[in-house]
Parts: sequence; C-alpha cells; structure tokens
Amino acid sequence: MVRYAPTTGEIEVSGSRETLVQLADLLAAAPGRLAADETADPGTYGQCLAEIVVRSSADTKAVIGVNTDTRTLVLDGSRAALKLLGDNVRALAVEGAPGDNLHVEYFPEHFYLDESSLATVFALIT
Repeated sequence: MVRYAPTTGEIEVSGSRETLVQLADLLAAAPGRLAADETADPGTYGQCLAEIVVRSSADTKAVIGVNTDTRTLVLDGSRAALKLLGDNVRALAVEGAPGDNLHVEYFPEHFYLDESSLATVFALIT
C-alpha cells in the first residue's frame, strides 16, 4: 500500500516481507512497475496511490516523488542510487520485525538521495 499526504508531501510504503522484497528487486532491476492498492484506507495521509513506477536515469541521485495526475509513486535515479535504496528496503524486509520501518529523508550531503525527494517511510506490516 502506498499512502500519500498531499498537504505535507509525506509518503508511506507498507507491505509484507514479500511485497517489500519485490520492491527491492524492482529498484535493483530498474526500470519497472509495481501495482499498489489505491482502494486501501489512506488513514491520516489522505489518499492511496495506484502504482509504483521505477525509472532509471544516468548519473543522478535517487528522487522519490509523486505524479498526482496518475496517482503514482515515482522512484527515479541512477541504477547505483536506486540499488542503494533497494538494499535498504530489502534489509527491512529480510531483517525487520513486523511494525519496523525505515525513514528515507534527504539531508545535506546525502550520498544517494536528491534534495527534491519527498520524505518516505517504508513499513513492514507482516
């Protein structure tokens, strides 16, 4: 499930171990797409997105963004940057306990994340 808060720009990507491993695989193999459940309860976020799209761009840091027209989470960046993001998501999926999460947010000198990225929480639910 991908929840998005339009007023704050915050994102939550939550799923089972299997779902998060699928996302990590997609990030490592970019480009690609992964369906999301836009009919799920958005809770306090406001809306759920329909799809995750991963795009590979040459020599750029990873950008986490939302296309509001298509209700899509867009992950874009170099293969190396996307792989690093995927490695972190995979570690959560494989080593985490249900309820654990990973906060991905830009800070100055972040080594793989672009400053235009939206703050994102990846959460392991089962």
